Amino acid sequence: TAFNFSDPSLFKKDRVHAHEIRADKILDYVGQFTVEVTAPPTISAGGVVNAASFMPRVAPGALVSIFGNDLATGTFSASSVPLPTEIAGTSVKIGGKDAPLVFVSAGQINAQMPFEVAEGASVPVIVKVNGVSSPAGNVAVVPAAPGVFQFGNKRAVVQNADYTVNDASNGAPAESYAVAYMTGCGALDNPVATGTPAGSEPLSRPRGSVSATINNAPVEIAFAGLTPGFIGLMQMNFKVPSMAPGSYPLVVTINGEKSNAAMVTIK
Repeated sequence: TAFNFSDPSLFKKDRVHAHEIRADKILDYVGQFTVEVTAPPTISAGGVVNAASFMPRVAPGALVSIFGNDLATGTFSASSVPLPTEIAGTSVKIGGKDAPLVFVSAGQINAQMPFEVAEGASVPVIVKVNGVSSPAGNVAVVPAAPGVFQFGNKRAVVQNADYTVNDASNGAPAESYAVAYMTGCGALDNPVATGTPAGSEPLSRPRGSVSATINNAPVEIAFAGLTPGFIGLMQMNFKVPSMAPGSYPLVVTINGEKSNAAMVTIK
């Protein structure tokens, strides 16, 4: 990456040796330098997943995570919207389309699946770092692939009626309304441009039918659609069913595709 030839007496090193060229009687120098070789970025097998559920099926417009090695030269986050398609030399193409980037690091990239990507069982994903492309990974792109965001021990990211986070010690009262957050709803009745936040007028709802269960019991849904002001984030406002206090699995279904099961606590 860099080298320097000089007189050995200058740096007191014996790596440079003077050689006399007999024809012209001028001293030439033979030097030593180091070449730094960097491996190309690589995507792990099965490493392109829904950012909420980590399931290997994603929908257009969803937030996705890409896992691998040497995916970036450092850790960086997007600082503005619309989201950039390159951060610090890292870019991603999914199905030939530039993916807006949320976060990049050597081992993980968070991005948005472009709405323009065509559905398919094996859509190519390529990460490029400073002009060097990875071998192609792949991911299944389907009309809808809901994933409920989780934290801790597979707990659903749910906001109680009082705006506090639902957890094992802070359950939602039965018959109250709560909000679950997810991604992967697919096509919208009011389309949003890739890489841009959803609006509030009009709201954007999934075209596919939405249903949900808690502990296999149907849940009444007041609203399901993109969260205004956010990119790729969906919310579901629902009525907490009447059942015995405890923690139960929440599953959301969109267009026939079921989400991961994530826990919600009812008190």
